[in-house]
Amino acid sequence: MEGPSASAIPEDSFGIDGKFFEGPGFENLVASLQLPQKIRVVEEKNTMFRVMATLRANPINGHQSHIFQTYFGFLSIEFFLRTILVGVLSRLEMLDCFIMLATFDTDKIITRSMAEVVAYELRSTMSPDGHGIDPLGGIALPLYQQGVLLPEIGGVKPEDLKFLFDLVWNDRKGFTQVLASDPHFTHGWSSIFCLIFKVFEKEKAFTTGEKWGQLWYLLYRYRLFAPCVEETLAQVLCSEIETRTRFREFPDVEWADRPTDKEDVRTVVRGYIRKMVGSGNNFSSRMTPIQLMRVPYEAMSDMADYELGAECARATLSQAWVDAAALTVHSADIKYAVDSLEMHVCQIIKHFKRLLEANANHMSRAQRLCLLEVLDSGGFFALIGRALLGHATYFTATIRVDYGSSRVWRDLVNEVKSLASLFKARYPTHDLHRLLRPSHYDIQKTSRQNRLILALSSPTSHLYKFARDSKLVLDDLISALGIRTEAFDLRPDLDMVECHSNRCPAADEGPASVWKKPLVCVGCRAVEYCSRDCQNRDWRVGCPSPHCMECEFLAEFGVPFC
Repeated sequence: MEGPSASAIPEDSFGIDGKFFEGPGFENLVASLQLPQKIRVVEEKNTMFRVMATLRANPINGHQSHIFQTYFGFLSIEFFLRTILVGVLSRLEMLDCFIMLATFDTDKIITRSMAEVVAYELRSTMSPDGHGIDPLGGIALPLYQQGVLLPEIGGVKPEDLKFLFDLVWNDRKGFTQVLASDPHFTHGWSSIFCLIFKVFEKEKAFTTGEKWGQLWYLLYRYRLFAPCVEETLAQVLCSEIETRTRFREFPDVEWADRPTDKEDVRTVVRGYIRKMVGSGNNFSSRMTPIQLMRVPYEAMSDMADYELGAECARATLSQAWVDAAALTVHSADIKYAVDSLEMHVCQIIKHFKRLLEANANHMSRAQRLCLLEVLDSGGFFALIGRALLGHATYFTATIRVDYGSSRVWRDLVNEVKSLASLFKARYPTHDLHRLLRPSHYDIQKTSRQNRLILALSSPTSHLYKFARDSKLVLDDLISALGIRTEAFDLRPDLDMVECHSNRCPAADEGPASVWKKPLVCVGCRAVEYCSRDCQNRDWRVGCPSPHCMECEFLAEFGVPFC
């Protein structure tokens, strides 16, 4: 052994498998490679092809590949993988030709094994919080620049990182599939992304727009293959790349690696859907499903498979229902939940608008109507209503509305307005009215709740302003969907009925809100309540004055009439 890895591999880790001496030709060559230095023998092109053929005939099984153990003369595959790790990351000279093998590795057997072990070591040496080094983890990984972890071992130099970068970049899709397939590799793959990004940054003058586009697609695939891990990092890097493109920092950018194979995209997105709706999901927080909602909509904008787009809608809309008030009693957390919900509903609307606008000339009328049916069955409009009413949870705590919340709110309102305009321009009102009939109740309920908030709020409060904006937006949406005002209200005064219980919880704040036909006293039919609780509570304190003598008579004999 030579170089800095000599101390990392025990001397007793070498050995020879005797049965490989028995065969002629290639078997004898393999058996002669008793020490790693002698791997240089395989530099001959024909020999490399024979090596790869043998490896393909004996596929790797986890970390126990028999062919790997015997071929390289190691008793333990762990020592072999450690040699790869230390060699690649410490510029071990003897492994240059091993990397040469990887260039002939059409099935990426060797390269992916290297990816696995690098990710494994990165993961095992990190502290539980993912931001430091676990001293008990083995090889130490120093922090790189501003707290970003990169795969550095033993004082690796910048050119060493470039060496690893080239190795990863040349098999970027293979690395993505392997490392994103198991959450165990999360931190390792995140470090690889940071490495690629930083190399691009440092060599910006020599990095083409095409390469930035390919990095964007790598992140895209990573998020689809492993949507439950490191979403924040992927989102930040994607935003950085998209910003560079938007400001024409790379005018020659071409999305060369964007998904082109329809079946590949279907496989990826269906894998995402299974992870989102599977029974065994253990999300890191209750906010995680909301944070992941934009992922399938990015996929939808890249495919013309509207049936699959419908599946994405069903998978993500159900995850968007988060009761912000139930998350926690802390005002800061409620504010964060409301802002997050509104931001991601904005993203959903944007992606659907993009899908409808960009593909207007390619989608048939039947396809568009099919997509609208999916929106309706998935609760799309109910979700918009939930986001518009999100600030109502501010009643539960004293929350200061800052600039960020106001900006998010303006974005949401503008997107809903834009959606209403798109519906008016692209779809006949009678079609929308018929197709989205099940959503009418959700829109009705949202409008009534919003009017209640408007009535209970101080005209100088942010909450009043939010409710006022919501009313204007909802009116636009109601008009676009062809919902008639007289059909919208079950009765003209339904949404502001006074509850006659003298102990109604809403009595001190204003009239109680009734979402359906009010509960009426059967005896006199003159008194209305907003809930069954108010009915029962009313008669526990004696017969109130609005009731007639008939009601008192029924109450005396225990006949239920309210």
